[in-house]
Amino acid sequence: MIKCEKCGFENPSNLKFCGNCGARLSAIITPKFESLALLHITASSYLLISLIFNALIQARCNYSRCTSNKLRIIRLSS
Repeated sequence: MIKCEKCGFENPSNLKFCGNCGARLSAIITPKFESLALLHITASSYLLISLIFNALIQARCNYSRCTSNKLRIIRLSS
C-alpha cells in the first residue's frame, strides 16, 4: 500500500495517482511490520489469557476433587 502524501489515503501499490485526490504517488511503500507486530501482541495476549484461565480451571478441579475425597472419607468413617 502507498499512502498519499497530500490526503493520507491508502492506495494499492500498483497505482501512480491517488484514488482519492488524484495527486501523483511517490514510490515509497509503507512498511507492513506494524500490523504484524500488532497481530503478534494480540495473539500473545490471547495465549496468556488462555493459559491463566486453564490454570484457574485446573486448580478449581483439583480443589473440588480434594474436597469431595475428604467428604467421602468423613462419611466412610462415620
